[in-house]
Amino acid sequence: MLPIVSVSSVEGIFCVIHSSTSAVDFYTEVQLIWDIVCDVGVGSFPPGKGFPPGFEYRWADSKSKVPVVCSGPEYVGFVLNWIESEINDVSLFPTSACKFYDIFVAFTINMMIPRLTAVPFPKHFIPSIKVIYTRIFRIFAIVYSHHFSKLEEIGAVSHLNTSFKHFLYFIWEFNLLQMSDLEALSDIVGEIRSRYEASGGCRK
Repeated sequence: MLPIVSVSSVEGIFCVIHSSTSAVDFYTEVQLIWDIVCDVGVGSFPPGKGFPPGFEYRWADSKSKVPVVCSGPEYVGFVLNWIESEINDVSLFPTSACKFYDIFVAFTINMMIPRLTAVPFPKHFIPSIKVIYTRIFRIFAIVYSHHFSKLEEIGAVSHLNTSFKHFLYFIWEFNLLQMSDLEALSDIVGEIRSRYEASGGCRK
């Protein structure tokens, strides 16, 4: 029997469900953005280069004994392949969650909050999903740092900016990442954070 995440509130249930479904959506978004970058030309970067100024991301997963020194584009490729594998892993993203979500929404729409204290996701789901969101952010950071001008030339910057804003609003709404996790794009993040708080989006 699948171990499940225990939560103590309806808010917690929404967090688990939406963080899983939105992970797929954000993965699709960054995959599309990276495909556009590849179409216009990624450029050549040696290992350790192609990252935000002052940062270097090294690749590691459950199979890696030592973090791999790679270039920015190589890192993006590693992350996209890894996320695809994660979201297709039914032990992490169980298909039974879809049925659970439909039932939960049906109850809440009718203002009949079900007395549910468990969600059909593995116990390590929250730490795992935070790693996914951290790595999605790193893709945004690489794109903004080294490929922004190319996207600007073909008129794709507005799509990038909108996707990144939606990503940040979501992780702040559900407290998935801390501001310290976003330092690679501190200037852009700070500006968007100010608008988020001004709109009343900041959860107290």
